[in-house]
Formats: sequence, C-alpha cells, structure tokens
Amino acid sequence: MYQRYVKGASFLLVGIFSFIIGFIMIIKTMLLYDFFIQMVATLLFIEGLALLLKNLFTQNKKVGISKAFFHIFISFLLLIFPHVTTPVLPFLFGIYLILNSIIYGVDYFISRKNKLAGRIHLILKSIFFLFFSVPFLFSPRSNIKHVLILFGIYFIFFGISSIIDCIEEWNFKYKNLLKRKIRVPLPIFLTTFIPYSILREMNEYLQEPPLKPLLQKQNSSDYDLEVFVHVSRHDFTGPVGHVDLWFDDMIISYGGYDMKSRKCKDTIGDGVLFTCDNKEKYIDFCQKYNKKVLFGFGIRLTEQEKKSIKNQLECLKKDMYEWIPYYKRALINHEDVSEEDYNDYVSTLYKMTNATFYKFYGGKFKTFFVFRTSCVALADYILGAAGIDIIKANGFISPGSYYDYLYREFSRKNSMVVSYHVYTKEGDFYE
Repeated sequence: MYQRYVKGASFLLVGIFSFIIGFIMIIKTMLLYDFFIQMVATLLFIEGLALLLKNLFTQNKKVGISKAFFHIFISFLLLIFPHVTTPVLPFLFGIYLILNSIIYGVDYFISRKNKLAGRIHLILKSIFFLFFSVPFLFSPRSNIKHVLILFGIYFIFFGISSIIDCIEEWNFKYKNLLKRKIRVPLPIFLTTFIPYSILREMNEYLQEPPLKPLLQKQNSSDYDLEVFVHVSRHDFTGPVGHVDLWFDDMIISYGGYDMKSRKCKDTIGDGVLFTCDNKEKYIDFCQKYNKKVLFGFGIRLTEQEKKSIKNQLECLKKDMYEWIPYYKRALINHEDVSEEDYNDYVSTLYKMTNATFYKFYGGKFKTFFVFRTSCVALADYILGAAGIDIIKANGFISPGSYYDYLYREFSRKNSMVVSYHVYTKEGDFYE
C-alpha cells in the first residue's frame, strides 16, 4: 500500500514539474533558456574543478588534466557568451525534421513498390516535415523561441500524462489494465538506449554483493504472453535492442533476417518472420550467438484477448509463405555440408532451434524497414489485437520505449504485466 502511494506521488511530482516547465517555456521562453545555459555552465565548472582536484591530489591519473581545463573553458565561454549556443538547438531540431522527412519518404516508396493502399499520407508527411525544417536549418538563431514553445507544449502534455498515471496508480479499482490510451512517452533519443543502460546497471549490480531485490513485487508464473526486449554490446544494433514475443508456446520474431536481401546499411530488406516452439532453446541461442541479455515481461490475458491475438496471427499467416534458410536449403539439395558450414544468423538459428521461417507475399511487413516496419511494429501489431499497443503518434518507437512502458506497468500493483525476468548467460535473474 505504502509503495503504491510513493509510486503515485513520483508520477504526480514529475507531472507537475513538467507542466510548470512547459508553461514557463511558452510564456518566458528566453528567460528559461538563459537560466538553463547558466546552470549548464555552472555544472561544467564544478565538474571541471572536481576533475582538476582529483588529478592533482589523488594517485588516480586516469583522468587527463586537459579534460578538466576543457570543461572549465567551456563553462567560462557559456557564461561570457551565453547566446553562442542559441542557433544549436533550432539547427538540431531542423535535422530531426529532415530525418523524419527522409524516413516518411522512404516508407512511401516502399509502400508504393508493395502496392499498399492509403500511402498518400506518407508522402504528405514527408513534404510537411521537409517544409518546416527549412527555417530551423537556414535561420536557426531567429527560431529559438519557436523551438522552445514546441518543447513547452510537449512538456505540458507529458506532465498531463504523468498526472493521469498518478490518478490511475491511486485508483484502487485499477486492475488488469494495459490498454490503448493516449500516452506521451519520453523522446525517442532518450529511450533508444534504455535497454543498454539497464544492462550496464545490472552488470554493476551483480558485481556488488550482497544482492538486494531491485523491485518489491513478487513475480507470477501465471502469464499467457511474454514480451522479450533483447540487448547486447557485441554489434552495431545490439545496444538499441530487439523485441519479440512468446505466445501459445511459440516464439514469434520479425526482422530483416535474409542477409542477401539487405541494403542501405542493413536498414531495408525482405521482411522475415520466424516461429520457434522451444522457448528455452531460443533463449540459449540468443545468449550464445549474440551474447544477449533478454528482459522478459509476462502479461496475463483474458480469454477474449487470447482469442483476438490468435485471430490476428491467423490473418498474418494468410499473407506468408515458408522461406528456407541457406543451411536447410543445402541439406535439401543434398550438398556436402557440415555443422560448421553456413554460420549466418538464420542458418545457426535453424541448427539450434529448428525454427520455421516465413516471408510475405505482400502487405505492410513484406519489406523490413528499421525505422517503420521493424520488430517493434510487428509486436505492436500483434498485441494491438488485444488493445495493447504503445506506438507513438508519429509511428516511431524503439525497443527502449517498450521496455520503459512495460517496466512502469510491472511496477504497478494490479497491472496485466505480472512478471519481469532477466535472462542472462549464467541463468535467470529474477527481480
């Protein structure tokens, strides 16, 4: 009971603070910006001074004295010339708008190639973002107020969302709820590396005995669906993460797994969905092949929700055909191969789990595009059948956003998220 009030109070404080900051950003834009620059300059000076003292009066010489002087120099620069940074924020915002324009443009051409209906809104969004990026890119200094006003509006909506979370937390009728609702998540640049940051914290946690519970909530084994958020530090996309599902005794995962179809730095390729009926073997594969840590969130469903998800999967299967991985293809063709041959991802996965792979005749998931039709998009498509989806209004979401949302739901006393498991190479670690 006490923890529930504390959790709700934290939501309330964050909501009120965000609402006030957003309101000040709209009313007193430059006043708040100047205060922020002064605060950053002060913190840089304190950090630089601390590094300098640490270098001079301790035996630890790992931190170079040049870094300390650099921090102090930047702090003085910001204090003497506070408006030198004025063009930076609008310019970065313009870059963000350009990236959105490119993503929607690429998505439009993919949709056009796959003959998807209702694609006109994609090119309109691309033009919209391109048009509004121009003033921020070519006249950033004069648009600082506009950027701060937009940020202020975001903070106000984020604050309202947090206050609603507080009301739900203190409402003791709140039970088994994880449904579609208007929710303002953290910005994607903050959530992108959440799984990796949690992994680092967990490593530090495990290295400092005695172990203490990370969460004061008992895990339940009575769940019907598990969402896995993967993370590793051993390849380019590992820290960003991956999302897949376990449902009805089957792993369901989607991605650009056909390496021969990939292009544009592996961001685009044929969409491949695979299923695996052995959860333990799949987790073992992830830990051995990619050296991953998996965060598993168990969700309890009603009979109607389970039925809706099964129907959604049946609709998805109608648009799929089986695709044979390269190692299995060689065996079918009676080629002289051994277990050591064909060490690509899908072939190794097939060897270790006997997974079945599918491609799509058409539809939304025919082409994998990391920024749109990704692993998260497919997971959200399946969960959406039960009313469980958190895709943002602009359609972009990272595995970190899923982790953030599901972890928050698990911390609630009576939510549908009833378990949180961390699967490590050494075994399961339960919080």
